[in-house]
Parts: sequence; C-alpha cells; structure tokens
Amino acid sequence: MAAKYYAGSPMSGKQMDGFTFIFEAIEITGGSWRGVYKTESDSEVAALSKLEDDGQVKEISEETYNVFLKKKR
Repeated sequence: MAAKYYAGSPMSGKQMDGFTFIFEAIEITGGSWRGVYKTESDSEVAALSKLEDDGQVKEISEETYNVFLKKKR
C-alpha cells in the first residue's frame, strides 16, 4: 500500500481498533499543537479513517506532510 499522511493533535495518543496513534509534534497553531503521522499499514489506515470520520484527525497530502516536517527543523 502507498503511504497515507494525517494531521492531528500530538497531545495524547488517539486510540482506535486496538491501535494508539502518537502524532509527531510539529508546531503550535492558535494555542494548540499540530502533529503529523505517516503509515503504510492497511489496518492503521482503516482505523485512522474512523478517527477522521469522528473529526479527530485529517488526511493530508504527502506535500503538506513534508512542509510540516520542514517547519519542525
């Protein structure tokens, strides 16, 4: 599977379907931390899709993911 990229809060692990997703902290925006997560696992993508449906994470493009990583440096 191709990699998928997500943005979400890194303040606490997001739990779904037996997974705990820890987002890499990148920057503070509007008083809240923004984080990113990358996966190539089908089962993780399925769980993250449920978190996205709940509004807890957002799928982002590879380009956006890379821009966020550059901000961290």
